[in-house]
Amino acid sequence: MKPIAPSGRPVAPRSKLARVPELRQLFDAGHDYLQGRASLYQLHARVCHLRLLAKAAGAAPAVIALLDEWAGRVERRWSAWALAARVQTESEFSAWLQAQLVFDRPDVKTPELKASKVARSP
Repeated sequence: MKPIAPSGRPVAPRSKLARVPELRQLFDAGHDYLQGRASLYQLHARVCHLRLLAKAAGAAPAVIALLDEWAGRVERRWSAWALAARVQTESEFSAWLQAQLVFDRPDVKTPELKASKVARSP
């Protein structure tokens, strides 16, 4: 039986994740944001860039769906032009992001949710 992530998606074995650089970069971007090394704007830019690259390279539909989900969540948090139907708070977004990274790198502990030194967009 395959392990299931909190989002309900099956978790791919590490060997398969290593073959999909978009996922490795996506998870690294999430870690950078949670640890305060990147702003929400930077996370948004990286997620959208990875989504564009994956679509142009003809990545698997599951990878594109995951990138679309992340882009949608980041846009709901950022809501730069107030286009999001339901804007997420920082705590909601950080909790969701942390849940996405639970099975990513068990050797790296994700810090507790707290205010970071990087200025974050509203």
